[in-house]
Amino acid sequence: MTEIYKILASLVAFLSFLFIFWKKLREDYLSSQIFNLGILGLVSLVVTVILVEWYGRVEYRWLSVVVPFCVMTAYSVRNHMRINEVTNALFPALVIGNICYLLLEPLPSKKLLLFLVLGNLLFLPLFFFLESNYKRIQWYKSGKIGFSGLLSSSIFFAANAAVAFSSFPVIFFVGKINAVVLLVLAVFSLLWLFLLSRKIA
Repeated sequence: MTEIYKILASLVAFLSFLFIFWKKLREDYLSSQIFNLGILGLVSLVVTVILVEWYGRVEYRWLSVVVPFCVMTAYSVRNHMRINEVTNALFPALVIGNICYLLLEPLPSKKLLLFLVLGNLLFLPLFFFLESNYKRIQWYKSGKIGFSGLLSSSIFFAANAAVAFSSFPVIFFVGKINAVVLLVLAVFSLLWLFLLSRKIA
C-alpha cells in the first residue's frame, strides 16, 4: 500500500508540474519545447536526488535545485527560450515538488504534515497574486515576466534556509551547507530581479 501511495503521489506531482509548466509557457513556445524541457528538468532532478541519497550526502541536497536549473538553462539557451520566463514558470513546480516530498516522507504526526503542507501551499497564492499585479508596481520599470517567480523564489529559499539552519529533521534541506547555499540562491534571485527591473537582464 505504501509503494502504491508513493507512486500515485509522484505521478500527481509529475503531471501537475508538466501541466502548470506548459500552461505558463504555451503562448510563447511550442508544446514540444515545453514538454521536452519539463521532462529534462524532472529527469535531472530525479537522477540528482537518487545520487545524493545513494551516497548519503544530505549536505549536498542543494544540488537538487542547482543541477536541474543549470540543465534547463542550457536547454533554454540552445533553443532560444527566455530564461526569465522559464524560471517564472518553474516556481509553482518547485512548491509542488516540495509538497510531494513531504507527502512521501514518514513524518512523526499528521498535524506536522498538515502544517508543513499548508506552509508550502501559501507560496502558490503569493505567486499568482504577484503574477496578476506585478505590472502595477512602479519600481518594476521593465514589466518583464519573471517578477513573481523570482520574488517568490527568494522568499522560498530564505524560508528553507532558516529551517535548514535549525536542522529540523523532517525537511529535505538540512544542515549549514544547505542553508548557506539556499541563502545564496535567495540573494541571487533578488539580484536577478533587480537586473530585470532595470531592463539589464
